[in-house]
Amino acid sequence: KNTLILKRLKVEQGMNLLEAGLREIYFGNILARRRRSDSFFTTYVDHFFRRIPGQSFLELWIVFEDAGNSLSSFIYQPTTSPEGFVVFQHSYFWKKLRMASSNPRTSTDMSKNDNDATSIEIDHSFESKNQQQRQVDKTVGRQILREVLRQILESAARLGDGSIVHRDIKPSNVMCKSDVDLHDLVDSLNPNLSAINCILGDFSSAWDKFSDQNLYSNGPSKEQQTLEYS
Repeated sequence: KNTLILKRLKVEQGMNLLEAGLREIYFGNILARRRRSDSFFTTYVDHFFRRIPGQSFLELWIVFEDAGNSLSSFIYQPTTSPEGFVVFQHSYFWKKLRMASSNPRTSTDMSKNDNDATSIEIDHSFESKNQQQRQVDKTVGRQILREVLRQILESAARLGDGSIVHRDIKPSNVMCKSDVDLHDLVDSLNPNLSAINCILGDFSSAWDKFSDQNLYSNGPSKEQQTLEYS
């Protein structure tokens, strides 16, 4: 049995959010009909409106198959400051993707005597191992990052094949699943890239000719995109 995810849109906040929900339903139906065994998008299942007793508005709920956690949840981790503020920092997974690990030097008692050939030889050996490990980390990180980006770009290309533009591709709209723990994957010397599956979700800002004419009252605008990613 597939796990289902329910998404509530706050349509009580106005027509813009209602239209965003209707766009997500519209594109969800289209992409669900086009779905193959190798899915590139979140799978729309159904939607319903729900009336809340005592309220004058309806809730809009959209049902999807579980496609995993967002990419942003893997690359950022929340930390709480002593003052109670929640700050998001780059996660261990992200750091392993972007940079070589820098193991701290443990040989704190190394002699500074230039004539001590033994200490110099140990130091060189230590640095050589560190350099090798950093190179391995870079290679593994690049492989995984390249695979994630390839899957995102392939999903966007499949949309383009159907004359659809997503308009809001960002980490929180990329859903990822993995057959293995991602921390174990980035620590592997030979990562199984087929274990990663990243697909596009959230089509509330998407565009095609029909939506342009029927689901955008005032036409597409920058407000429906995330500017730092657009």
